[in-house]
Order: sequence, then C-alpha cells, then structure tokens
Amino acid sequence: FGTHEFAVGRLWIEEAVVSTRARDMLEAKGYMDMISWFATPEKIKELLQEFAHAFPKPHAETTVVRAVETLLFSGHVYTMAGSIALFIGVLVMPVLQALLATMLAYY
Repeated sequence: FGTHEFAVGRLWIEEAVVSTRARDMLEAKGYMDMISWFATPEKIKELLQEFAHAFPKPHAETTVVRAVETLLFSGHVYTMAGSIALFIGVLVMPVLQALLATMLAYY
C-alpha cells in the first residue's frame, strides 16, 4: 500500500526561487540599470513576482509502483531486462531473505 500511495520523490520549484533567479540574471547581465530608468523598485518587484507566477514550473511525484511501470513497459529491451534484474535484486531478494530468516527463527 505504501509503495503505491505515498510519493517516494518530489520535484517542485517555488515562485520565490524563480523571482530571485530572474532578478539575479537581470543584475548579472546589467539589465537592472536599464529597467530602473522606467520602473520604480516596487514595480520591478511586482513585475518579477508576476513573472514568477506565470513562469511554467515543473512539478512531479513518483512512487515505487509508478517507477516499476515506467521501466517495465518502456518498450526498450535493455531497459526492461535491466529493470527486471534490478527489481529482483533490490526488492524480491531482501523480502525473500527476511521471510526465510523469520521462518528459521520461528522453527
């Protein structure tokens, strides 16, 4: 249940980061002086905030089940064969080892 419902990895970029990086880029290229001729510092800040709001920001989440589906059904023989070997070695074998150890300890 947990490997299907709860995200393993998340990617997102916040608007404050986009706004700050845009300001840094404008300052590095020397455009802030030119913009300051036409706009007040408050208007520049508002412009950068609007830019950050409208800028397409990536957002993604993944789960173990979704990663398995993506790799196994990719249609590439090397990816599918490598994925099968990886998942057997990383997921199946540790579970099998834990089950066998539990059985041995029980008996």
